[in-house]
Amino acid sequence: MAYELVQGALLPPLRIQVTRSPAPVGDVLLPGDVCELRWRRPDGTTGLVSLVVEDAATGVVRRDWIDGDTDLPGEHRAQVVINGATTPEVFPSGEDGPEWVSWPIRRRL
Repeated sequence: MAYELVQGALLPPLRIQVTRSPAPVGDVLLPGDVCELRWRRPDGTTGLVSLVVEDAATGVVRRDWIDGDTDLPGEHRAQVVINGATTPEVFPSGEDGPEWVSWPIRRRL
């Protein structure tokens, strides 16, 4: 099932699985990796918000929504930015460069 929210809802949290290529030996996310969500809202504003590493072995990160995060209905887009020991990495990434994860927030009736 696709991920979506209703305006103002705080659950369920957003979960994104990142992959690295070539696949690392061991955990996908490493100790010291700081993960952020580069979030583009439907009104064009962009910001960085923190993510929680939910499962380092499989690369799952999570955004726990807080009041105000889900107030704007429309199509939201994001990238995961990992700041680790090397230069920052952006996910998802395709052959043509960074791509976006997207999800709708439906207007509350």
